Amino acid sequence: MNGLLHDVHYALRQLRKNPTFAAVAVTVLALGIGANTAIFSVIEAVMLRALPYADVKRLVLIQDAQDPENAGFLLKDIDALRSQTRSFSDIAFYYRDSGFSSVTLTHGVEPESVQGAFVSSNLFSVMGVAPALGRVFSSDEETRREHVVILSHRLWARQFGSTPNAVGQYLKINGEPFQIIGVMPRTFQFPERDQQFWAPVTTNRLWGDPSLNTR
Repeated sequence: MNGLLHDVHYALRQLRKNPTFAAVAVTVLALGIGANTAIFSVIEAVMLRALPYADVKRLVLIQDAQDPENAGFLLKDIDALRSQTRSFSDIAFYYRDSGFSSVTLTHGVEPESVQGAFVSSNLFSVMGVAPALGRVFSSDEETRREHVVILSHRLWARQFGSTPNAVGQYLKINGEPFQIIGVMPRTFQFPERDQQFWAPVTTNRLWGDPSLNTR
């Protein structure tokens, strides 16, 4: 113990003699700790923490092998997969995250740019996640292109103060009114962490474009 105290006192005397070196050493140490913390946070979130979906081991993300980060599938390819494959119990899809789902949302006075997800009606059953409040939209509502929307827990808290009365109210997405029918749990963050709402895939402003890719 005495030896440790002696080493600490010696180190402090050396640092006082060279304050510039001390500042650099402390900065490097802080950066190193911060980098390690950031890396651990990513590993903990992606690899150690269980994903908040039911039967997560049975979920498969289908991607284009040639360009898994950016490419998607045409709607006709999704239909072909659904009709021909026997390996999956169900296949859900969403518009790829390439700006198609970046929208202007208006509720109240100030509009804001948010990231939303336009998804197939079976997405929530495939993921095995139920809304925390209200309900999800049906396949009939998707077919009829009904303007209904499910909020993220974060958007619900920010824009509506976490009141259950938010269900049934309206907000505007790219100037079009959408009725709020549900709120997802705080942990639901699919396909990206910053998704603020989920609406029927058929209500996307580019629905019907034959070149539009989905995931």
